[in-house]
Amino acid sequence: TFLHGIAESFFTSHLGQVLEKDKSAEYARELEELFDRALEESDYTSYMKEHIRSAYREGVTGLAANILAELDDVESAGCEVDIHSSLLNGRADAVLKKDDRIIIIDFKKSPPQSNARYQLLIYKRIMDENAGMEVVDASDLYYYSFSLTTGRAHFFKECQNEKKLEQLEARLDEDLEKIGTGYAEGIWTPAADYDNCRDCSFRSVCRQRYFVK
Repeated sequence: TFLHGIAESFFTSHLGQVLEKDKSAEYARELEELFDRALEESDYTSYMKEHIRSAYREGVTGLAANILAELDDVESAGCEVDIHSSLLNGRADAVLKKDDRIIIIDFKKSPPQSNARYQLLIYKRIMDENAGMEVVDASDLYYYSFSLTTGRAHFFKECQNEKKLEQLEARLDEDLEKIGTGYAEGIWTPAADYDNCRDCSFRSVCRQRYFVK
């Protein structure tokens, strides 16, 4: 998407480099230029451009500063990183490194609904089960929202506390069991189009967009 593309351009241009908190203002100017140029070159109508500028410009230009305010100096380690397991697959929007920590960030236009949030736990589960990938701690899973709602920050953790983590893990385990059973019994088939899976209760866990007959 438009916003993801700007973030990807920024992190890709700094791939393998340490993003320094002291350079937050410099990064903000870089992101501002990326945003303005991308919007100018887009095919959006004048009305839509003004809406995008009003709704998301602040969140885009503050992307690096908001992240660095929470994490301090971090290394840009990857963008749009494909991750796979025997049952699941996904694509991490951004991967950062800090010392021996791996930090995963998922970009959103607006904060995800709390009852739909365990997307990043799926990514963690895939990486934990894959011998070729590094283990990710649940405390290092973050969402970045380009817009704000009342009482929320742009940058926030998937799991705010242990109780919430346990609840999300339990829901994820339950849904994965249902999906595995569905595959084994042949009752899951590819969705014909978006409308067939739009309202499915498994959308948050099903990265290939399947539906139950």
